Amino acid sequence: MGKKSIFLVYGVAILLLIAIIIGIVFILKTGGLVVFTDKREYNNGQTLIAHVQNTSTKDICFSFCYPYYLEKKSKIWQTDKYGDCPALDVNENCMKSGQTKAFEFTLSGLEPGMHRLEIPVCVGCQQGNIFEASGTFHSNDFIVN
Repeated sequence: MGKKSIFLVYGVAILLLIAIIIGIVFILKTGGLVVFTDKREYNNGQTLIAHVQNTSTKDICFSFCYPYYLEKKSKIWQTDKYGDCPALDVNENCMKSGQTKAFEFTLSGLEPGMHRLEIPVCVGCQQGNIFEASGTFHSNDFIVN
């Protein structure tokens, strides 16, 4: 191998290493939200329990009006949007970094098929302030019969 080839290999290796380090730092700094359901399959009328863990380094707050949406998969994921919020939509149920919470609700009137939760959040926000989604996270997929 010539000197040019050796320099090229070392150059690519160094650039790759720098990219990996930047990616790891970005992931560790931003983190996010881990959302998973208690089961992978439900029937209409059953209770779904969702576990939510804040893996970011900042507080994460949820919408007072719509802390989650249900999505159904056809060819693409389609979000079941609700009507306008009847009250002022503020940050509610904020979670500190590393905190885990759970919430539950009854699945009713859903079309059979693959579903998931879409959870809009406000990262780095304070409880009681106007809610403005700065990120969206999704649960695992689950089947509704």
